[in-house]
Amino acid sequence: MQQPGILRKQVLRMLDDPRSDEFVEHFCSQWLNLDSVYTVMINPEYFPRFPEPLKAQMHQETTEFFRTVLKENLSCLSLIDSDFTVLNAPLAKYYGIKDVAGSQFRKVALSPEHRRGGILTHASVLLGNSSGDDTHPIKRGVWVLERLLGDPPPPPPPAVPALQENEPTAEPQSLKDRLIAHRESEACMNCHRKIDPWGIAFENYDGIGVWRDSTFQKKGGAAVAVSEKSQSPKKRTARKRAARKPRKAAEVDPRTTLANGTEIQNLEDLKAYLVEHKRDQFAETLVRKLLSYSLGRYLEFTDTESVKKLTSDFREDEYRMKDLIVSIVLSETFKTR
Repeated sequence: MQQPGILRKQVLRMLDDPRSDEFVEHFCSQWLNLDSVYTVMINPEYFPRFPEPLKAQMHQETTEFFRTVLKENLSCLSLIDSDFTVLNAPLAKYYGIKDVAGSQFRKVALSPEHRRGGILTHASVLLGNSSGDDTHPIKRGVWVLERLLGDPPPPPPPAVPALQENEPTAEPQSLKDRLIAHRESEACMNCHRKIDPWGIAFENYDGIGVWRDSTFQKKGGAAVAVSEKSQSPKKRTARKRAARKPRKAAEVDPRTTLANGTEIQNLEDLKAYLVEHKRDQFAETLVRKLLSYSLGRYLEFTDTESVKKLTSDFREDEYRMKDLIVSIVLSETFKTR
């Protein structure tokens, strides 16, 4: 068995080697479900100019960002909120960030007016958890709970009703109003009280991850495109009439209240809440994800003490990412796997 000091040096050497990039790619894709960005079908009716090849660069931003946090041994809390990201010119232009040239990804300083910083504002996460034509607060809320906090909600009960879309002849409802109506069902209420607030805070970022202050009511009031073939002639006629009417802009409202009563004004508020009040839960989730990945198996009850020890050491090391990797490799759980 190698001495801890020697083993530590070897781990740090391996992390600095370019071959560690493969670990970053695989782990990030698995942990954050980044490949979902490729499965979302963009509706050209709503986003006719969306550059499909940019999906790969969205994916790369997140892996390059994680790689930077790891190699610079930054705190894992930088993953939630940061004053930088890693961009190339096409993605910077997409975000409206100036003075980034070339196709190579590089570290870019962010200002508050950019409204970016941390993986919650990455297009890979925002688009990957949308419907392709609109935002999807439920998907985004579940993603936060599952991927960042290790607290996934239970699956929906059988025959759960879908989120109702607005009828074209009715007074349009906001997304928040439709979510409230949806969770009035007793079968939906408890889960959605836990999920929805986390997703509503993202509402300033549209279905493709672009910032918006206001939004147009979708044609016919629908949040999701509906096949005309599946509708009655009466409904098709009503939709066509509604589509010809001028659409009014509505101000986006990301204000929400978490299940514990905490009021959240926007995504910046949510990020601050995560950093201040959920840092240990996030840190333990990251420990669990990395330990499971390193062992190549799901964690078991017998791993509980190891997770506690690793999380405690992680906290004492100020949540430094390289230090966590070293601690995992030096742990008895890893050495006796």
